[in-house]
Order: sequence, then C-alpha cells, then structure tokens
Amino acid sequence: MKTVKYVYWQDEGMWPGYLQEYPDYWTQGETPEALEENLKDIFKERLARHAIKMLCDQTWESPADFFEFRQRSV
Repeated sequence: MKTVKYVYWQDEGMWPGYLQEYPDYWTQGETPEALEENLKDIFKERLARHAIKMLCDQTWESPADFFEFRQRSV
C-alpha cells in the first residue's frame, strides 16, 4: 500500500492544501474532509494521466495496489 501525504492549513475559514507528490496542484475545501476529497480527485486524475502516458508509450509498470491518504499539517 502506498501512502499519499498531503500538506494543509486553515486560512480564513477555508482549508487549502496540496499533495506532497504534486505540489503544483493546490485545492481547498470548506472542511478538512472536503479538502481530502478534493485531493483524492486530484490524485486520481494524475494517476489516470500517468496510466494513459504509459499506454501511449507502450510501456507498462506494475499498477499501484492501494493508496492511503495521510495528513500533515503545517
């Protein structure tokens, strides 16, 4: 199982954050739970793009089995 870590903080009533693996892709939520759902969507989108790239390049790596989200506040 791969652990997906993310950084988040509270700012003016919102919870912005980003995945450590993809620091250029920020999102936010009204609650920490909403933020985590948004981060999961970003992760799924990035994973799908990686899979498509591998298929287009006609290479294949072992797909990840499961992912677990871990919080890291700052």
